[in-house]
Amino acid sequence: DVRIDSAAVHPLLGSRLRLPLSRETRFETRFSPTKPAYLKDHQLFDTIVVPGASHVAMVLCAAKETLSTDKFVLEDLFFPQALVLTDQSEFTLQTILIPDDNALGFRVVSLADDADETDPEAWTLHFSGRVRALAGDQNQTTSPVEIEALKESCSRELLASEFYSTSRSLGYRMGPSFQWLGSIWQGEGQALAEMH
Repeated sequence: DVRIDSAAVHPLLGSRLRLPLSRETRFETRFSPTKPAYLKDHQLFDTIVVPGASHVAMVLCAAKETLSTDKFVLEDLFFPQALVLTDQSEFTLQTILIPDDNALGFRVVSLADDADETDPEAWTLHFSGRVRALAGDQNQTTSPVEIEALKESCSRELLASEFYSTSRSLGYRMGPSFQWLGSIWQGEGQALAEMH
């Protein structure tokens, strides 16, 4: 019998499930077209698609809760299937962390409301990989010198408004929750973006 720890509900992860005799850590939450509210701002051809960034954020929050640090490296990332939300659809999402050598394996899975939760085939995998904590001296940042060198090799500047306008014309609508870009510099096979 799985019990939910109702004492602590994380705003993105939901509740941590209590799993006796298991080394896994699981969080469970609900997604629908209206919850979390930011989902309405991420649409492809007028249909809400849960962004990969949402899955990444869930894994990072779960890792922070589990490992008591906020410096991580994500490895072997795989997004096998998007989570598409139609008008009345609701899904249970679980973020699962599994001890794996010096890291944690992770999975983000969903179950449609009308599906049989006891059927393993009813659960859909949306995101998997590994997360490991960085040691204090492994903090990887880019120096201002490296950024300036990148800017020099990316000579074509694209305004964020142009980027979002082009995206909209292709059927990809990003509302205010997903408009983080400032300037974008493009080069041969590379790009640099300022985010806010």
